[in-house]
Formats: sequence, C-alpha cells, structure tokens
Amino acid sequence: MLKNYLITIFRQIKKNKVFSFINIFGLALGMATWFAMQQWLQDYSFRIVLGWWFYLVPILFMIVMALLSILSKILSTIKKNPVESLRYE
Repeated sequence: MLKNYLITIFRQIKKNKVFSFINIFGLALGMATWFAMQQWLQDYSFRIVLGWWFYLVPILFMIVMALLSILSKILSTIKKNPVESLRYE
C-alpha cells in the first residue's frame, strides 16, 4: 500500500514538474531560513523561547479564514437558482 502511494507521488512530481519544484524549493528555503535564524540568534543576549502556541495560533487562524471563505462560496452557490446555471450550459 505504501508502495502505491510512493508511486503516485512520483508520478505527480513528474507530471507537474514546475509546480513540484516551486513547492519543494519553497519548503527547503523555509527550513533553511529557520535553521539559519536559529544559528544566528543562538548567542543573542535578549533571547526568548517561543512556545508551540506561537506557531499554532496563526495556523489555526489561516485554517479558519480558509474555511470561512469556502463556506461563503458554498452558501452563495446554494442560494443560486439552478435554472439560471443550466440556461448557460
């Protein structure tokens, strides 16, 4: 089963080369930036330790905003008259 997932992943990477490159490069750049910042700020005299909640709150905020955006599109689609949609197809 894991083999099938890996095969699918590699097929998608080969199929969408530019998109995959942008995603992988962005992830690698983010991780390298985090590591460089950690090394640079390690000996800083006013060092603070950020808790896990400092990262969780913005992520949850983004998820809530995305869900609200999707929900608003769903509600606007539900309120439309299906006859109007079918008329133009």
